[in-house]
Amino acid sequence: MLTVLPAFLILTRWPAALLTLIRRAGLLLASCLVSSVFAAESPTGLLWHNNYSLDLKAGVQVSPLDGSKPVIITPQSDMDVSVWPDGRVVAVTKPDIYKRITSLVVMEVATARPLHNLVLDGYVRELAPSPVSRELVKLSQGESPSSPYEELVMDLTTQKPRYRVASDDYFAWMPDGRFMLINLKTGLMRIAQLDDPREQVVGRLTLPPGRAMGGFLISPTGTEFIMKLPLRNSVPREADLWIGRLDGSRFEQLTQVRALGSALWSPDGRYVAYTVNTGSICSGWGCIGGCDQYFTRATRRAVKGLDGTPGSERFEVRNRFGQMQGLGCEVLAWTR
Repeated sequence: MLTVLPAFLILTRWPAALLTLIRRAGLLLASCLVSSVFAAESPTGLLWHNNYSLDLKAGVQVSPLDGSKPVIITPQSDMDVSVWPDGRVVAVTKPDIYKRITSLVVMEVATARPLHNLVLDGYVRELAPSPVSRELVKLSQGESPSSPYEELVMDLTTQKPRYRVASDDYFAWMPDGRFMLINLKTGLMRIAQLDDPREQVVGRLTLPPGRAMGGFLISPTGTEFIMKLPLRNSVPREADLWIGRLDGSRFEQLTQVRALGSALWSPDGRYVAYTVNTGSICSGWGCIGGCDQYFTRATRRAVKGLDGTPGSERFEVRNRFGQMQGLGCEVLAWTR
């Protein structure tokens, strides 16, 4: 399943600029981290994003919410960045659809020191790093971007799967390194851990009428989860975000936008960042639709995703030219 190349061969495949950027990012993010502790406004932290329109710069950047300038992480847009919850380690993946392989480098942000250098067979996407281990990631792997894929937890040190996610289960890490599984057919909610066949049933999720189950994320506090629920039989599929407790109780509608794109938790679990993505339809007269980035307190309900309405707040960040402006799509990670 995996082909492992020597570190020096892998690194020659990657631009030297990437390692330089990661090293610089480590120094700058460290200073941002210190300053954000003293920031009076909330929310606080660091937003990892690929918002090209912020300053017409392709690739991944990190924008501190204290008003500091952004940090450039990748020099090009064909690299995917996945971030460990503490923001100290990143995984950078670059697929080669012609050779049907994906290069993966895991490195420390502060030093750009590679921790893992791998070449994986096929097309790898949707990396979700373990919150407690540098060696474990949940990922999706298929032969191509359009082919069927398998979800599994991979040990990056041994290059072997530690857990295979059943096709009728949704998976999400818990803050302590365990994980929750929700069955899309029965709604049964279970907590499990690696190398232990036993599962603890904690509840059963009942979906609102007319909704289908989607992916979910557990809060950093380990007390709540958010889940994307598309409307059944809608074309394109209209979706919104629901929030509930880990036993399936108090499952309530968080957004009322009918075009939810993605969502993630703030590192303190008080906020949820979400995108409203209406897509784009273009003709000779121009294009309509687009993507907007918002955040809301996790205690709000049925937020509209429209400027000027409660819970439809925009992140204000500084671009690389020193100008403050609203951050567009999309936030990839939110760390301290």
